[in-house]
Amino acid sequence: MAKTKIGLEENVAGLLCYVFGFFSGIIMFAIERDNKFVKFHALQSLVVFLGLWIISIFIGLVPIIGGLIALLIMFLSLFLWIFLMIKAFKGEKYMVPVAGDFVEGTLMSKADEIASQASEPQKPSAEETPATPAVEPAAEQSGEEKKEEDTSSPQI
Repeated sequence: MAKTKIGLEENVAGLLCYVFGFFSGIIMFAIERDNKFVKFHALQSLVVFLGLWIISIFIGLVPIIGGLIALLIMFLSLFLWIFLMIKAFKGEKYMVPVAGDFVEGTLMSKADEIASQASEPQKPSAEETPATPAVEPAAEQSGEEKKEEDTSSPQI
């Protein structure tokens, strides 16, 4: 296994993506952007557990049956949490059916695109650079104009 930017083995960093649900997914994604294995597990943790949390909240609002379904979602989340931590620790890139495809197909490419833009030095475009006004050389005054200016001011 390769080491990550933070000095951990990538399988341990992948496991840490799941430890605190989507919170640790956000933290590990912010810390480790270079390692594709860790980035995948961080984004998958974020999508899966944030999605399940939001769904369980809204379903839990439904009287009687909503509470039971939210309880089932909680058990599903617990099973998935342990399962994904084990898979990540073994170094496997297990993709949860819908969320894993979304992460792999959409979010990973967007994250790579953003990371590549951030690492490239930005050259300001012509629209962004302020236009410097052309400085016209001052017109030379003729000798007569200078004399007029001199005569207009009182001499002491």
